[in-house]
Amino acid sequence: YKRQGLIDGDSASAGTGVAPEGSHWMRDVLVSNEHLRLKLQDAERMLATKAKEVEGYLSEARTDTLTGLPNRRAFDSELGRRFAQWQRYGTPLSIVILDVDHFKKFNDTWGHQAGDFVLQGVAKSLGRALRDSDLLVRLGGEELAVVLPSTAIDDAAIAAQRFCTAVRVEQLEFEGQVFQVTVSVGVAQAIEGDDASTLVKR
Repeated sequence: YKRQGLIDGDSASAGTGVAPEGSHWMRDVLVSNEHLRLKLQDAERMLATKAKEVEGYLSEARTDTLTGLPNRRAFDSELGRRFAQWQRYGTPLSIVILDVDHFKKFNDTWGHQAGDFVLQGVAKSLGRALRDSDLLVRLGGEELAVVLPSTAIDDAAIAAQRFCTAVRVEQLEFEGQVFQVTVSVGVAQAIEGDDASTLVKR
């Protein structure tokens, strides 16, 4: 009788259009889920925006503003990574360090804008002489460097000569004045007993 009464009661509620209590609960759950979904979407968008901002800050922190090249911080990071690779797998590693010759003359004679122009021109010339795997950086002042992964000293010397030629053959014109720029280079390969700092020093 009770069982029949429950069935009759439910049927009566349905017949009169009154929603059972369970349907109210289900609707509340669906509404809450939708609110949570929207909040989650907002949180994901915010995280994506913050991630892009952090990536931008990191990129700026590793980029030389004058030349657009990676800076000393990027050089240290890449050299450390390649150095660990050499230590673990024995993959050859060489670096080239370059100085713009007589750079002070450009600044003293034609002003600092001329010096900046020369550095930018040298960076572009060297960039065209690189392999895809090489990393060209501005260490500071008129000093630049190239990390040459998987490169032994003989091939690094050939690359260094290529860099010198790439700069020398480029004529840089600044305010009607044509500059003939050259660079001096040093080349070293990682050897037993080296660390990153001794490699740079050599």
